[in-house]
Amino acid sequence: MPVTAHRVIASAVKQLRDDRGWSAQRLGQELKAIGLSWDRSIVANFENGRRAYVTVEELLALAVVLGVTPADLLAPSGVADDTPYQVTSEVVASAEGMRDWLGGGFLSMPQNPAELAEAIRKLPRERGQELNRRWFTPERMHQMNRAALEYDRDLPERSMSDLIAAAAGVSSDPAAVIREMVGALPEEGLRALQAELAAQQKGGPDDETPQ
Repeated sequence: MPVTAHRVIASAVKQLRDDRGWSAQRLGQELKAIGLSWDRSIVANFENGRRAYVTVEELLALAVVLGVTPADLLAPSGVADDTPYQVTSEVVASAEGMRDWLGGGFLSMPQNPAELAEAIRKLPRERGQELNRRWFTPERMHQMNRAALEYDRDLPERSMSDLIAAAAGVSSDPAAVIREMVGALPEEGLRALQAELAAQQKGGPDDETPQ
């Protein structure tokens, strides 16, 4: 069963409070000192689930007095990466995805360049470029290049846009997909693609050095 944000935060708050040797009353006092009107009963009700919500302002105040970041309360390291996390009533991610999302990454990893282009479309340019660099790993580039070359052997008259779109599993309007993708594609990714294509075209994709 997926964990909820409230239960994750409440559990993290209790753990951090216990680690410091603070009572619920002490935590309430620390919060009051920075302007949040919590007392022992509110702390206790929040931790045991009777108060099943926390506002953004309360989350920030809890992070301040406990000496952690809001992300540490929303997705603490003690929650296993593969734990299902209920983001909304209709959206469930992994705890690992939640941590990545809170750190500026993806809640769910795009499965192909078309999904990547859509995910970064409205992001600030620098963050979009960083996410591109993270997504285009050497392993993923190699897989895409191999798929494109195999497609090229079967259909030599196709354009490069068609080849890459086919490698990504995209069937509709591949040129538009490529325009979106290349707009923020890291330079090293383009160089790697060009180098491998050149090498394959020179020696043949299945050439092997005799042993």
